[in-house]
Amino acid sequence: MSSKETSNRLNGKDLMNVGIFTAVFLVIEIIVACVLGVFPMGFLLISVVEAIILGIPMMLYFIRVKKFGMILITVVINGVIMILTGMGPDALRYGFFIGLLCELIMYWGKYKSAFKAILAYAVFGLIAVTNYIHWLYASEEWLEGQRANYGDAFVEGVSGAFSAGWVFPVLCVVTVVAGLIGGFFGKAVLKKHFVKSGLI
Repeated sequence: MSSKETSNRLNGKDLMNVGIFTAVFLVIEIIVACVLGVFPMGFLLISVVEAIILGIPMMLYFIRVKKFGMILITVVINGVIMILTGMGPDALRYGFFIGLLCELIMYWGKYKSAFKAILAYAVFGLIAVTNYIHWLYASEEWLEGQRANYGDAFVEGVSGAFSAGWVFPVLCVVTVVAGLIGGFFGKAVLKKHFVKSGLI
């Protein structure tokens, strides 16, 4: 086995970074969802707020991503957690392709481009949007179950918003823009770390 092949494999340090920052991502994701998800408008803004708030910690993660697969592992873990917490399989099903796109963007920048890292992070923010997908094709039976948990006003507000065809795509675009803002803010705060990591 060549030294190049060995260097491309994830090692203990890589996996430790994956574990630490995936945990940070999940904790902040859950906190934001718990705070904003109690009323319809807040629920709709979860992905946008997360993309901005997570800018600093996740950019600290993305500048440590030097090998293919690290982001995908984070996405898969997040998807499994979403399934276990009753959010459904969409975060895993669609999140995998979002994570793959992030990996390709990082690879495109040869893991040395600050802008590509920010762009990858902005796309990464769409993972939170996947939790809205089941509202787009929700059955009456599923909505009744949500009413029992969250109340009529919440369900009517959220389902009513997503019944408008433009809401979901606009939410995707706004989330990516918020991710760019969060990413550039994270870069500004972590300027010394970007220089040290060799990102230009």
